[in-house]
Amino acid sequence: MINKAETVAKFLRISPVAITATLCLSLLNACATQPGVGATETALRRLYGEPHLAIRLDSGARWFYTSGPLGVTTYAVDMNKDGIAERVQNVLTDTMLEKIGAGITAEAVLASIGPPYRQVRFNNLGATAWDYRYRDIWGYAVEFSVMVGDKYGVTSTVSRRIDAIRNEH
Repeated sequence: MINKAETVAKFLRISPVAITATLCLSLLNACATQPGVGATETALRRLYGEPHLAIRLDSGARWFYTSGPLGVTTYAVDMNKDGIAERVQNVLTDTMLEKIGAGITAEAVLASIGPPYRQVRFNNLGATAWDYRYRDIWGYAVEFSVMVGDKYGVTSTVSRRIDAIRNEH
């Protein structure tokens, strides 16, 4: 009886051992290049590059990886003092953004949801709008703006849907 590897090998004129070895190495490599909880700083940097923002915490550090100016995710990676990832989560969610409100410091916003994709200065208001994009609980793309005053931190927030078609994924 001919197994699937032998059939593929005959079709491609490659030995079954070479196909099996290639598949095994591919699977091992895939497992090794998906850092998450338990990943080291080195593994994260190798796969994702330098974080877009790194904040020191008493417990270690929080790294932020954004999906770019048109992306809708920002992942926070909480690292312990030994440089091991203890938690990885998307912080641009309805639940996280509901916590951002008037009176919160700019530093607390950055530590919670990471860097904005855009900043717009309003000199007449003495404030800067920090804009974030994310997908809401219904799957719509949303732009969330945080008004950060020069003296008192967050003064207000506003959000608006930026597409009329839900993400069905």
